[in-house]
Amino acid sequence: MSIRRSDRLLLVAASFALTIPLTGCQHIESLSVHDSSAPAFNATLINRPEEMHFGKGKGGRGGIEFAYEHYRGEGTQDIATGRYLSLDQGRINGPQTVSDTAQVQHGHVAYNLLFSFGRHFDLEPAFGIAYDKFTATALSRAPGSSELSINGQKWGGLAALTPRWNFNQYFGFEARFSLSGDFKNTEITGSNLAFVLSPSSHFSLKAGYYSRGTQFETPSSHSNVETNFHGFSGGLTLVF
Repeated sequence: MSIRRSDRLLLVAASFALTIPLTGCQHIESLSVHDSSAPAFNATLINRPEEMHFGKGKGGRGGIEFAYEHYRGEGTQDIATGRYLSLDQGRINGPQTVSDTAQVQHGHVAYNLLFSFGRHFDLEPAFGIAYDKFTATALSRAPGSSELSINGQKWGGLAALTPRWNFNQYFGFEARFSLSGDFKNTEITGSNLAFVLSPSSHFSLKAGYYSRGTQFETPSSHSNVETNFHGFSGGLTLVF
């Protein structure tokens, strides 16, 4: 017995109506990348003109700080039933496990102050403007899946504090703590513990361990991007 055209339309309408509640039950998931062995690199250039020098000797010197930092990590993420990732090229629906990557590039310009308390301890705060650019990808493990990506950029403020212990004029240890972003939708926190080798007063090499967390808000139809990276960090600083 054939189905009339009007009956077919009723069946299609009923099927569509049934899918509306199911679709409405889905919730967007943040793309979250956690990597405990993600390497990082940073380079800093500080200009300390004599006009910004105050106090006696080395203690009390202002300057302008230019910095670049690069981070990259990868991991896996479980997407539960009823949840999905939304990126530029489409969606990945749960339940399934996806492979994620994220790359963050950070730059800032800041007013830097150097306070020296004797020969063995320095305190270095900095305040300025930061720029962060991120690229993240997600790949479903389902056969034939293609990689999806999302990227963005953010401007915001920066506050940082670096206490430094100088064992002698060539070797020291420092801990840098920083906070940047717009402190509403985007927030980046970081800490970096490093040994410092200074062949001269104008050049330093640094190596140590860092921890950095980022939270980037994207347009409402896309997944937010969150990263939590830890690992080895290497860097250099030039002062003139």
